[in-house]
Amino acid sequence: MRENESRPDAHGAALGVALHDSRTHHGTKVSGQLDRRRVAACRVPALRCGCVDPWTCRCGAEPALTEHYLDGWRDSAHHLLGCGLAPMVPTSILRALWRRGGRDRDLAEYLARGRERR
Repeated sequence: MRENESRPDAHGAALGVALHDSRTHHGTKVSGQLDRRRVAACRVPALRCGCVDPWTCRCGAEPALTEHYLDGWRDSAHHLLGCGLAPMVPTSILRALWRRGGRDRDLAEYLARGRERR
């Protein structure tokens, strides 16, 4: 095998990915780095959610809706309303505040009506 030919890696061969010498692929060192990254990505096991790249995975990005977390959203909304600003609260938070009942339900309904007016 000549030096310029592509050589399949053990992991890459199973997926049809071949390593290239950095001089053969458009003559840049960057392409060789990209090839090495692609082959390395084949070796990384998938996450529990099924995503293969933890950098782009957004499955676990949403924190759990704890009471403390909801209190923070509620207090922030009250603060912004007190400053004359309209808070942008996600629908999932509005629903959780509404389910709490009482003054939190009133706040959620007020904020939802404000969304309808925009």
